[in-house]
Amino acid sequence: MTIVSVDLASRRYTDIGIAVLKDGRSEIDVELIPPPNLNLVGVPDACMLAMKLCTLAMQVDARLLILDGPQGWSGGTTESVIMRSCERATRTPGKTGLPGCVKPRPFARMVEFSIAVFDFLHVAGWPRLEDCNWSGDHRSIESFPTHAWRTLKHDPLRAKPLDKSEIERWRDKLNEYCPIKWHRLPSHDELQAVVAGLAGILMERYSAQSCAIDGLPPYMEDGVWREGFIVSPTAAFFHRKG
Repeated sequence: MTIVSVDLASRRYTDIGIAVLKDGRSEIDVELIPPPNLNLVGVPDACMLAMKLCTLAMQVDARLLILDGPQGWSGGTTESVIMRSCERATRTPGKTGLPGCVKPRPFARMVEFSIAVFDFLHVAGWPRLEDCNWSGDHRSIESFPTHAWRTLKHDPLRAKPLDKSEIERWRDKLNEYCPIKWHRLPSHDELQAVVAGLAGILMERYSAQSCAIDGLPPYMEDGVWREGFIVSPTAAFFHRKG
């Protein structure tokens, strides 16, 4: 059982964290992949990144791609048109409103890039998660690492920059109850990709119901995708034996 998890960024490929999580019998093996290793350099391109992630997922036999970034716009029928239901539930700092409306405004570039990545993945055979009953097919799933830390009963990893000792401290917190084999010290972005990717491990081990799932099903309206679920790991199932 293997998961590919990505902490997205829209300005530089070097700010993107990519982690491959392989679930073994006694531990989770984490391979951290710098974007240049996938020939990703310079300013991120949504189509190129999506294709590289598809290729990577097929190479490692992963069925789930976990991505930290919005998958759609607000449906306009939720409690507030300035954000999606999943964003309200998980308290994201960025708000994705109706098409073209983003708060804070500098977040617009990231929103448009992230939705485009999800769109390209969808066309390539990695559709968005439509309900809580994952059947084992290829899916692209939205994450929010800050909420993943919360649902794992940890303080969230604070914003960059972090020194080596701080990264080691949060990495060790993750290892206290979820044995992980690290081949090197992760960067801030890679550590965020790993914590979010644990949701995929739970989905593979048990089912989607073992995760915290917030939001509304994604749907297409006026030619754009709306709403969508944010999926996060839960501490209870990692403490579960057997």
